[in-house]
Amino acid sequence: VEDYGFIWKTDLKSVSLPDTVTSIGQWAFAECSSLETVELPRSLTSIGTAAFLECTALREITLPEGLSTLGDSAFSTCTALTRVVLPTTLKAIPQWCFYNCAALEELTFSEGLTEIGYSAFYGCRSLTTVTLPATLRTLSKGAFAACSRLLSVNCPEGLATVQSLAFDQCYSLATVTLPATLETLAADAFRDCTAMRTVVFTGTRAEWRTLIGDTSPLPTGCNTHCADGVVKK
Repeated sequence: VEDYGFIWKTDLKSVSLPDTVTSIGQWAFAECSSLETVELPRSLTSIGTAAFLECTALREITLPEGLSTLGDSAFSTCTALTRVVLPTTLKAIPQWCFYNCAALEELTFSEGLTEIGYSAFYGCRSLTTVTLPATLRTLSKGAFAACSRLLSVNCPEGLATVQSLAFDQCYSLATVTLPATLETLAADAFRDCTAMRTVVFTGTRAEWRTLIGDTSPLPTGCNTHCADGVVKK
């Protein structure tokens, strides 16, 4: 599908692509405001920048096995999108990919994903829980910022980096599990997470203190439950 191929086709309601399609170009279906359903073929390997930007009637998307590349803002501001299934062949979710998908409730990550990019799920305020795949290594800046209904997050063993503002303004976030494999935890990763009361850290108290240094990333009143005891804040 060519770049800009169907941009602004406001009467387009459904898309079913044949198995001959291997790529969807940038802005290909952007601002198709009536588009409700999209069926993607197993032959698809790449989706370009802003390909489905502001498809505000699109309700769910299953990305097929074999897809390896997603462009920036591919599904940004798809405000009716409730369900996303990601394939094992996708290694990284790029910046702003699902930005402001305010109705997104169900997010299925597959093993194989290693990085969630800058503000990838910013403003997905209907998400309540997130379970991240064991292959994940990096949560980038603002990855889940402004997910205001997010209640809990389980970060897997193997995760190495949680960058600045990764969970900024997650006002409902109460419980987070963090692995002993963490090498970097930004001091403002949980900024304005005013409901946080419990962090489960799978390492020791000494490892936790080494990780956070002199500046705790946790709000006042949030205790860290380590393998060998509790660190109070």
